[in-house]
Amino acid sequence: MTKSKENDQGRYFEYLVSKKIQNKYKVSLTKRAQKDQSRDCRKKVASKKIRSMELASEKICNWLSENLDLDEDSTLDRLPDREFDKQTHEDISIVDKNNKTLSFSLKHNHDAIFHGRVGSVAKSNWLKIDKEKNKKIINTFEVNKNKLITNLQKTIPVGTVFAGAFFEGTKRKGIKKEYWQVWKDFVKDLHDEVINFLLDGTTNNEGAVKNLFDTITGGGKDQYRVLKKGNSNRIIIQTIKDLKIPGKVKIKNIQIPNDKSPFNFYVWHLVLEFDNGMIIDGRLKQDKIIMLRTGPVIKSDWKVTCWGESGMHEQII
Repeated sequence: MTKSKENDQGRYFEYLVSKKIQNKYKVSLTKRAQKDQSRDCRKKVASKKIRSMELASEKICNWLSENLDLDEDSTLDRLPDREFDKQTHEDISIVDKNNKTLSFSLKHNHDAIFHGRVGSVAKSNWLKIDKEKNKKIINTFEVNKNKLITNLQKTIPVGTVFAGAFFEGTKRKGIKKEYWQVWKDFVKDLHDEVINFLLDGTTNNEGAVKNLFDTITGGGKDQYRVLKKGNSNRIIIQTIKDLKIPGKVKIKNIQIPNDKSPFNFYVWHLVLEFDNGMIIDGRLKQDKIIMLRTGPVIKSDWKVTCWGESGMHEQII
């Protein structure tokens, strides 16, 4: 499935859920939500998937009615992925007639908790540390990152199409085989620089550990993750509003054997192990297939591989 098709399905699912809530409970939409609804109602989605989404939307509505008192005095907002000073990851936020708020991220056929780009870990200040006091470790990370990009571009020059669906007819977009080794080395070294920065910032600093954790998980109140997987109308509700805050983190850079993937040779995972039991895996991948002057466009899919005793509660409806 192409990235654009995945995005269209996700947006259309948000549209259907919001429409179902509006129609069933007569809630008001914010201007921003109205604009998003007008945009996403035109997304092209297969009729079979729409039927499955509609059944799932009805379940979500019933779940909401158990947690909120909804009527025409309630308000629904659809929240942007990026917004000034926004820390949380929710997609839909509802305020009911009693001024109670419930917010949730809505996932269609994926369960990533975060999409943060490791290259921006310092400039975007994932640790929320004092930039002036920590200028040295920030500058060290940026300088070393840029050296890695410059070295990569000696083998993959600016303008080079270095990725795409090139391997044995697969539709998955991977790195061209002639660049596998240099890409593997680049990602390994970049992850190692990220580890150095994060450990420098979090060692003996529980506040920075909490900030890193909140950056990845969202750190908000009244938050839930609502997941729909595949063509099933089964819905998984994960309550994450009372997660236990960690005080320490261990970080490692690993490869995970996978004989089914032709691209596994160069894939690296940045694994964060928090002392509340949560393990979060960030698998780095290319987001564009052309090398840009500023370097490759890359991002990570961050997934919780273990919730431990963090306090997440899950129900299936």
